[in-house]
Order: sequence, then C-alpha cells, then structure tokens
Amino acid sequence: MDNHRGLPQLVHIEAFRQLNLLRVRAELRRRGVTAEMLACPEKSLAWENSPNVVDAHAVMGSCDYAPINAGLDRGEQVFAVRLPGFGGLLNHRTQPGVTFAREFADRVRVIACPVHRPFMIHSDIRDHGLDARQWRLLRQALGAESGDAIVVVWAPEEDTDTAIRELFVRAQQALVGVPAETRQAFGDGTNGFERILPGPDRMYPDTDTPPLPVPDAMVVEIRERLPEPPWSRQSRYEALGLDSVAAWRLAAAPWAKLFDAVAPAAGTVARRLATCLEQRIPYHQRGGRLASLPEPTRVVPLVRATEAGEIRPEAMARIFDALVERRNAPVEEVLAAYRSRPHDLEELERSVQEVLAGATALAGRPRDVVMRWAMGVVMPRFLGRLDPALVMERVAATFQAGLSEVGT
Repeated sequence: MDNHRGLPQLVHIEAFRQLNLLRVRAELRRRGVTAEMLACPEKSLAWENSPNVVDAHAVMGSCDYAPINAGLDRGEQVFAVRLPGFGGLLNHRTQPGVTFAREFADRVRVIACPVHRPFMIHSDIRDHGLDARQWRLLRQALGAESGDAIVVVWAPEEDTDTAIRELFVRAQQALVGVPAETRQAFGDGTNGFERILPGPDRMYPDTDTPPLPVPDAMVVEIRERLPEPPWSRQSRYEALGLDSVAAWRLAAAPWAKLFDAVAPAAGTVARRLATCLEQRIPYHQRGGRLASLPEPTRVVPLVRATEAGEIRPEAMARIFDALVERRNAPVEEVLAAYRSRPHDLEELERSVQEVLAGATALAGRPRDVVMRWAMGVVMPRFLGRLDPALVMERVAATFQAGLSEVGT
C-alpha cells in the first residue's frame, strides 16, 4: 500500500474476505466435511499413501493444456488432488476479482516455491484448462463424487510433495474459517498470503537456526568499524562552541560528515558553519540546485579564509550560496569578491557619500528608517570585507550632518 489513503479500502476488502471465508466454512460444515477427510499421511510421499492423490499425467495421458505440457517438457511432475466436499467453492468470490482458489494457490506459491507460473488449475473452472474427458478420467481415478473438487498441480520433483501437502493444510484450515497468517497488501486494495504467523515455539532469534559462537576478535573488529555515536558527536560539537540544541541537531543531520571533514575552528566559525549548513543545504535541495552534499574541498577554503580573518563570518551563508549556484566556478574566484582589500575603507567613504546624496528622497522620515535604508544599500557591497559594526559607525557619522539637512 503506497498511500495511507488506501487503508479504508484495504480494511473493507479484508473484512469482505474474512466474511466469505466464514461463509465457506459454514457451507463445508453443512456438507459434513471434516479434517480427517482432508488428512495426508506424514510418512513417505503424499501420492504414495493418500487415496486423494494420483499421478495426473499417468491417468490423462496426452494433454492439450499448454502450461501442463510446458511443465512436462521441463521435467516437472503433475498430480491431481481430491478435496472432498469442496465442489463449487473454489470459485467462490472472496475479494474483488479473486476467488477462494487463490487462497490455495498463494500457499503453494509461498511455501512450495514452484519456479514457473501458472502451476495449478482446478475443476471448478469451466471455460479453459482441461477438457471434460480429462476431468472425468481424474474423477474416476480419485473416486471423486460430484460434490468434490479436484486440483491439478505441477512443479519440479523436489517441490511437488510440499505443494500437495499445502493444499490439504489450507483445506483443513478452511474448516476453521480465517487462518492465522500475515498477508501482503496490493495496490488495488486486495491482499495475498505472505507467511504463516509464528507459533508459541518460534521466538526470535529463530529457534530453527543453530547457535554459532562469535569470536571476540570479530566483536572487537566490528566495534572499531562502528561510526561515532550521535551522543559523542553532540558532546564534540558542544566543545566547539555550539549550544546543546544546535549540537544535537547537527549530530543527527546528514551533513554532519561534511561539517567534520571541513573541521572548523571552535567558536564563531564553527557556530556559523553549523547554522549555514542547516539552513542553506535544505534550501538548495528543495530548489533542485543540490542533489548531493558539496565536496569538502569546495567548502574548506571558505572556512579557512574566515578563520584567518580574510573574510568576515557574516558572509559565510552568502558565499556558500554562491559556491552552490556557481558550481563550475573556481572556489577562489567566488571568494575573491568577499575578501578584504587594502582600500576598503576609502571605498566605504565614497559609497557612503554616494548614498547620502540620494537620501534627500527620504526627507521627513524618522532617523532609524533612513539608517536602515542606508545600511541596506551600503552593506551588501562590503559583505565579508568589513565589520558591519564599522560600516554602521561610518554611515552614522557621515549621515549625522546630512540627516539634519533632509529634515530628520
């Protein structure tokens, strides 16, 4: 089931299936069918001791049904099984488009594991398969009455006995009603047999698996290859200066390996990098610009330049975006636009004067509005190159006289 919206349909169809299994049980009991009538001797092969099993190929001789002929060409065995009192019930609808016969076919498919499909046909089918003469010959060989059903199954020799016994097992369970089993859901809302539910004698680890000693050297080797536990990562990130919540999120994040590969210095740079990865990687993944994590070699130069004071930490997220969006550009080319330069202060003074000249349009506005506008114009030009506090100080000092002129 691909979507939870299909669950109501799935439940409805399974309830319909179980209701019809109970109806089959009621009909079998009305017909007087008992478990003893469906028993198969445990000793030797099923067809050697059970009167309800015969070699179908030996009885019918030639056959025009293509799947059986294909099985015979592969060297498979073909047997007919009599199910007393089941006549007409194998065609009983249990699910939309599914009949009671599939309860038997699913058991054979999962438990006996025949290689090829189909591997079974039954006498309630009238429109294809064996002809009337062949069914009559099989009924005579099995001593079947009109109220009985006959199932013909073909499979490799090593699977045939298991297949026959599963037919009898499922027939006996029909007398109980709804068998205890795990079923698999299909996309159309129907379901099929998956496995038998374990009984009280089967607990995990499997009781049918012999215990094996595990050498101490293997335990040591596995322990050495285990990844670092998340709680250890969290402690290590906290030692780098991250708060406990940020460290916990990073320890469980898929980009934790990228963070470790970059190995930022403790303090501001580590905190900035953790925040940058947490915010920008999902953003670019949602936008389809990032199919996988960036290579550490593309992020390391940014972090090292920030640690060396060549780039201000405030620019880390903006530069990371540029590295992702300009994936073919050399890293140094991207970083160059954000590195501090010898004449940054002189350029800042010119930029502030240019912005001041355009501030006349804000005459009458409050001082804080004008300052925010001025910083919004000036700061992007110097992001990564100058301390925002220094830019704010220069803007405030330069605008001090100019602001009075524009009436603020």
